[in-house]
Amino acid sequence: MIKIPIIFSNSGPLENRKQTFNSIFHQYRDKILRLCYSYLDDRNFLEDVFQDILTAIWVGLPDFREESGYGTWVYRITVNTIFLFNRREKRKRSERISDQMVDRSVAELENKIHQEKKLEQLYREVARLDEVDRIIMGLYLEGQKYEEIGKILGLSSNHVGVKISRIKEKIKKQLED
Repeated sequence: MIKIPIIFSNSGPLENRKQTFNSIFHQYRDKILRLCYSYLDDRNFLEDVFQDILTAIWVGLPDFREESGYGTWVYRITVNTIFLFNRREKRKRSERISDQMVDRSVAELENKIHQEKKLEQLYREVARLDEVDRIIMGLYLEGQKYEEIGKILGLSSNHVGVKISRIKEKIKKQLED
C-alpha cells in the first residue's frame, strides 16, 4: 500500500490540501477511470461521475483520518459515488418510464373516449336510417364484404356498394350539421 505523504509546511492548510489532492489525483486517476468504466451502467456519464468523485475526494480530505491508506479511501469514495449515481439514474429512468406510461395511458384513454363518442354518434345516425339501409350499414360495420351483404339481402354487390356510398354521404352530412 502506497502512502501519500501529507506535507505540512508554512504554506498553510489549503496549500497542503492542494498538494495532497494533486498527489492523489495523479496516482489514482487512471484507477478511478477504470472503475467508472467498469461499474457505470451508462458510460455517457463517465466524465460527470469522475468529477463527482474528485469533488468528494477534495471535500473529504480535511476529514481523512488515516485509518486506512489513501488507496482504500479513494476506492471507497469511487465505488460509493458510482453506486449512488447508478441508483439515481435507475430511479430517474424508472420515473421517466412511469411518467411516459401515465401520459400514454391518459392519451390512450382520451383517444378511446373520443372514438367511443364518435362511434356513439355514428350508431345514432345509423339508427335514424330506414330499415334496409340500417341493416346494410350494420353488416358493413361488422366487416362484411359487399358480396356477403348482397347475398344476405338479395342485392348485387355493385348495388350494395352504391347504397353504402350514399348512406355514408348522408351520415357524414348529418354529423356535420
